[in-house]
Amino acid sequence: MITMINPIRVTGDAGRFEKVVDQIMGHMAGRPGFVALRFFRSAENPERYCMVAEWDSMKDHEDAVDAMTDEVKALFLELRELTEVAPDFYTLLHTRAQGDWTPGGAPAVL
Repeated sequence: MITMINPIRVTGDAGRFEKVVDQIMGHMAGRPGFVALRFFRSAENPERYCMVAEWDSMKDHEDAVDAMTDEVKALFLELRELTEVAPDFYTLLHTRAQGDWTPGGAPAVL
């Protein structure tokens, strides 16, 4: 699995930004290999968002990008005008959840 983590600062209209993201995610969520998306807005800095998208593989994400229609490409161009973004891709090293952590203990590896 590959995870895209994208911190976003909205410099334009936040309502329009959220609508554009929703339309783009409608395309991406329907693509093979898409797992999940979590979309956050800062409680203290309302112009800051974070998007976390999980894919089965980097290839699946690249294929979804390659399959974008002209309409979706135009939405991405609009998104660039509304935001400052810094996406990057990550692989999970380990995770902990409530109840499975002990001080000094080894991390729970997936």
